[in-house]
Amino acid sequence: MQPTSRSFDWSRVVEGARLVARLLGIIVGGFLGFWALSSAINGTISGGAEWTGWLSAVLYSLPLVIVVAAIFWKGIGEVVGGLALVAIAVWMFVPAGPIFSGAVALAGLLLVACGWYTLVQQRHHVTHATA
Repeated sequence: MQPTSRSFDWSRVVEGARLVARLLGIIVGGFLGFWALSSAINGTISGGAEWTGWLSAVLYSLPLVIVVAAIFWKGIGEVVGGLALVAIAVWMFVPAGPIFSGAVALAGLLLVACGWYTLVQQRHHVTHATA
């Protein structure tokens, strides 16, 4: 009889969490970016000052840009992008509301966890490869 391994395969959980973080980040970031861009075009954001409206549109589009960058840069990119998303969620809690900022924070925390797991696995494989 062969011994059975009872170790849990976390890579499947991480891939699922990574997918949820990406989808959530793209949906919420895309919605916020579209809303801010359309508000800037209509002049309804930031009291009608044109440059502040466009600046707000860029700032509200950052979650989408960060998630797209984290999709292509696994590991440290996910950790940095996830921390940036959490910081943006804290910054936009009052203007965007708890639902949107909570979704951005959740996507950020999931990205941090997935990136951290990827970095630990890479370090673990390198350590074993040199031994």
